[in-house]
Amino acid sequence: DVNISAQGGNDRTHFRLNGAFHQQGTIYPADLQYQKITGGAHLDHRSKDEKFQLGLAINYGVDQNELLGDGVDFNTNAFTLSPNAPALYLDDGSLNWEEWGEAGLNNPLEGIFNTSTTTTHNLITSLNLSYEIAEGLEVKTNFGFTDFNSDEVVKMPQRSYNPAGMPLHRSLNTQSQRQSWIIEPQLNYQHQWGKLNLNALVGSTLQENQYDTFSVQGENYVAEALIGNLGAAESLINGVARNTQYRYQAVFARLGLDWDQKYYLNLTGRRDGSSRFAQGNRFSNFGAVGAAWIFTEASFFEENMEWLSFGKFRGSYGTTGSDQIPDYGYLDAYEATQGPGGLYPTALANPQYSWEVNKKGEIALQLGFLKDRISLGASAYRNRSSNQLVGYPLPATTGFNSVQANLAATVEN
Repeated sequence: DVNISAQGGNDRTHFRLNGAFHQQGTIYPADLQYQKITGGAHLDHRSKDEKFQLGLAINYGVDQNELLGDGVDFNTNAFTLSPNAPALYLDDGSLNWEEWGEAGLNNPLEGIFNTSTTTTHNLITSLNLSYEIAEGLEVKTNFGFTDFNSDEVVKMPQRSYNPAGMPLHRSLNTQSQRQSWIIEPQLNYQHQWGKLNLNALVGSTLQENQYDTFSVQGENYVAEALIGNLGAAESLINGVARNTQYRYQAVFARLGLDWDQKYYLNLTGRRDGSSRFAQGNRFSNFGAVGAAWIFTEASFFEENMEWLSFGKFRGSYGTTGSDQIPDYGYLDAYEATQGPGGLYPTALANPQYSWEVNKKGEIALQLGFLKDRISLGASAYRNRSSNQLVGYPLPATTGFNSVQANLAATVEN
């Protein structure tokens, strides 16, 4: 492991640069290793008049992970061989197939020469900006962007398998990319009129995730050294290409009021939209209300109950939603058959389901005694979940085990 960093700046600007390198080997009898290189930059700045602030973070990493390929299970086979089992290897280092075949068994190290090499590139960035437009009025925006790329090559040479089965040099090549971005603008306002204090917020969220993957299997390479180079494969089979897009947007607002730091009222509301629902069901409204009273601030308690240093009643009720389901569940889905010209269904359409809803109400009492040396809290709540997003079971005659739907039940805690 190697780590290095440098930082500096002044009273308004601070920066930090860092880098790291990590490498480790393997306990298996193979020349395999894992390497990781990362680098990052961080910058914080505020203007001379303290009105403008900036925070920037950039992190980039490259991983290369070499593993044994498919088909090898050391965890079991290495500890269950009989004392008189045939030799695993021949003198030239190849697998001993003949003696294991004579015993009516397959060499337990079948696949030992297979390797998997995965190279990933990962970029994570964030930018926070804020500016005080006027006294008590601030606009701020958060930006985020990530880019993840992965390239995996699994090499399966002939010598990993029993020659009696006439194996071929094969490879499995998989490429995937995942990109996401998020923008969160907000407007904050704070003001005080005598004993009344106001805190208001209005904001929005825009988010998009894009995922693409492609895989193909190459067969019958001329030489082992060419395995993984798809241009050298005699045939390409089992090609799969998928892409998925998720979009989310929301607007929200919060209003907080307190009178003389004794009475508190909070109101929140939001409207959320998700691409995981069909047209007409993509948007839903949620909100909450909360109130509190610090009754020990009243003169009666201050004058007559000095031993009670703190007392607070609070209560709240609100709703939240969830869209944590796979993408495109409201559509019919098909995949191509391995042969030419065919499609087969993989999912049933249900455009009717919508947001899962959670409703929660709570009341609570908080007490402090003897200058808060002793504290006591008690609360009661009721949490109800409805329209739960589940895989609704289907009879086998439909050809599918389930379909995405809202569960017609309410679960209460």
